[in-house]
Amino acid sequence: MLEDMMHDTDRVHLHSVPRLAAVGSAVAVGALALLSASPAQAQQNSTTIEPAGHYLGATQDGAGTFEVDGSEISCDTSESLRGDGDPEEINQIPEAPDNHNSDGPVSGVLSAPVFEDCEVVGVPLTSADITTTPGTWDIEATHGDPSTITLFIPPAGEPGSLTVNVSGLSSCEIEVNPGDEPAALTGTWQGGDPGQLVFDTASVPVEVTESNFGCPDGGEHDGTFDSTYNITNETDPNQPVTITE
Repeated sequence: MLEDMMHDTDRVHLHSVPRLAAVGSAVAVGALALLSASPAQAQQNSTTIEPAGHYLGATQDGAGTFEVDGSEISCDTSESLRGDGDPEEINQIPEAPDNHNSDGPVSGVLSAPVFEDCEVVGVPLTSADITTTPGTWDIEATHGDPSTITLFIPPAGEPGSLTVNVSGLSSCEIEVNPGDEPAALTGTWQGGDPGQLVFDTASVPVEVTESNFGCPDGGEHDGTFDSTYNITNETDPNQPVTITE
């Protein structure tokens, strides 16, 4: 498991979340990226994200963990923050009226989350590093009961992808999302100041290579990610991010 993966309720998009604890991921969460209304879908909830046009940050609250085949990786730090040279839409709530979708989620782009201070739980003389390839993650936020936020992790090897390297007494490499399409990582939104994105045993596909004692068995697995991200308003900290109808 990975610890420390991604710095009234609706759905938001981020380009980035979460550094994984042990296998990234998925999370999350971290800063939210540009959100724009996605194509209307039948019988979908209306979603509005505010304040329109403001920039978001996602910072992990406490440790995050990622578990694969009985092995757990924990990360103390994970965040998605806008960089000085990032395009305007990164980690930005869309300007009105694009911050509202009357028939479905609001979508956007997050800076891919980074993960630091990671370890393999219960395995001595072993270290874990999670590498985030520079890039972005797409995100979708949907108002509901509860509201949800889905982050889309790019395929392994593409910009924004995650790789976990375990070295020492145990050694292996874990690629997050070995498939050909982005993998969905879904968490629940909890409104407040700050609002929070919560991943509770969220599923994420991984592939383990060059595995030995203390690492997950080689091959493809379904990992799980547990983490909570505080979602803050980087433009005006006095205005919390909200997801409503």
